[in-house]
Amino acid sequence: MERRTIVEDPAEIQSLRVTANDPSASRDQRAQAIFSLFSRYVPVKAPTLEIHRLIPKSRWLDDSHLGVMSILAGWMPVDWPMGDTVAYIDLFPEPGEPSGRRWTIYLHLAGTVSEGDISRLLRGESTPPYSSLVEFALCFPESSNRKMRIETYTIEGRQVMVM
Repeated sequence: MERRTIVEDPAEIQSLRVTANDPSASRDQRAQAIFSLFSRYVPVKAPTLEIHRLIPKSRWLDDSHLGVMSILAGWMPVDWPMGDTVAYIDLFPEPGEPSGRRWTIYLHLAGTVSEGDISRLLRGESTPPYSSLVEFALCFPESSNRKMRIETYTIEGRQVMVM
């Protein structure tokens, strides 16, 4: 487990937001910008209000697929205790694309949080009451020259797996 220290750089945060929201940027550039925002600046165990502050007006969600887990059929990179919510965001999915080739974020939130509340949180519209981000995972897609990489962020730090 690798410890993590967050030092905010407002200029970099703004630059990453601009790239993430730019439909003329490539899919990989946009996804890497979003992953950088999460990996460098989103604190674990912080109230959802902090996510709301760091990632406002996320127009990139318009081109992504957000869902909330309702059943577990297999493995996922975050814990899912009873009473909590796990959401996933497939960034810029292409029709028929296998899951291992997608840029995906998993969010483990404390308590029951609806898909609509998560969407509003990431769009900077409102924050779900009484929730915090317990952990999150960034799943980098595999390609012909790269294996799938998963970075899980918890209060203890960052854990990296290559599959």
